[in-house]
Amino acid sequence: SPSISEYNGLRLDMLAAKLTGREVRGIGEVEEVIEESLLRELLIKNGYDLDTVAGVVVVPGRRDPDYKDFVRVRSRLDEIGVNVPLVFLNHHLCHAASSYFMSPFKESALLTVDGVGEIYTVTAGFAKGKEVMLKKAIEFPDSIGLLYATITAFLGFKVNNDEYKVMGLAAYGDSSKYYSKIKSLIEQKKDGSFKLNMSFFDYEAGKKMYTNKMENLLGVK
Repeated sequence: SPSISEYNGLRLDMLAAKLTGREVRGIGEVEEVIEESLLRELLIKNGYDLDTVAGVVVVPGRRDPDYKDFVRVRSRLDEIGVNVPLVFLNHHLCHAASSYFMSPFKESALLTVDGVGEIYTVTAGFAKGKEVMLKKAIEFPDSIGLLYATITAFLGFKVNNDEYKVMGLAAYGDSSKYYSKIKSLIEQKKDGSFKLNMSFFDYEAGKKMYTNKMENLLGVK
């Protein structure tokens, strides 16, 4: 099981996104923003100096992070003289840690629910003191986040961007019409875990998030 203690580092991709106004998704895009002039400006704007950086933290997020990508980032940092530890952390572990360490609690149960981070979509665990432990997980392709993203795409909205619109519009809908149909997309287990009925979903390899079977189920094309 992954674990983490408090780490005094710099989340480079997050700060780069703040400075450039762009979304940083993968290691390749993180590498693109690691330029000395940008890095110095980035640090100054956030109250840091390049010489005081304790480390760079990168969270891959995707299911298949490539070790060669990590080597490229390390090499680029060395080229511009940023000779500090480069740390790659588990996606869900970072979600859990950022919530716990910013909370007033000294001990807490943890639950993270996301689209997908590395191979996991949901994790559960606990935290005590400076230690965070994730003990159980649900793996891709079973994902509540991707279920929501699929419905977002089905309604004609942009995935990973317009889910908030679907959430807002849901308050104006009639749940009695589609509740049982949506419920058939997912099987809930006795222990609280779940599995998606993948015959309705095509995000593993297809060009769209859903299959024709979902169109037939919901009666909309």
